[in-house]
Amino acid sequence: MDMTAIAGRQAAQPEARGSAGRRRIALWPNLGVRSRQIALITLLVAIVVAITTVANIANMTGVIISRTEVQARQLADQIQYAV
Repeated sequence: MDMTAIAGRQAAQPEARGSAGRRRIALWPNLGVRSRQIALITLLVAIVVAITTVANIANMTGVIISRTEVQARQLADQIQYAV
């Protein structure tokens, strides 16, 4: 009976407090320390992969542009030679 009375009081407490008793929505749900570490390491790896991918795409774009420029110059020389 004692436990029922305590549970009843605890259930009634948030209603008695009003808006001050509202819970915030946590960014991290109830995860353990290990789960948080795994999530953060996974996020860090994803960020590193994204940065590396963007850098590689930028580098490859520069290579494609320079090769296109060389091919355009060669084509212009061929046309000039033929005329």
